Amino acid sequence: MTKRLSDFKLPKINVECWCGRKGRYDRDRAIARMGDIPLPQFFAEIASNCPKWNEDSEQRQCGVGCPDLTYMFSPAPFSARSKDDTNDAGA
Repeated sequence: MTKRLSDFKLPKINVECWCGRKGRYDRDRAIARMGDIPLPQFFAEIASNCPKWNEDSEQRQCGVGCPDLTYMFSPAPFSARSKDDTNDAGA
């Protein structure tokens, strides 16, 4: 299932690109302006004025994304309790 702007938990969306462009967007204002669109569509909208995004090639050279997404939608790391359980198993 595709995540939407409303699924983004932080109030600010930090956007970065491989080309060095950076920006910070207020999540609630983005929803008010664009609607609760899927995150890939949000990034496409943000990158639409990037010359690398609009290059005529098979692969776009624009690497727009949000570093916070990696952590926000990943499984939680091991808890302290699960680490203790692992140590007890070897004893």
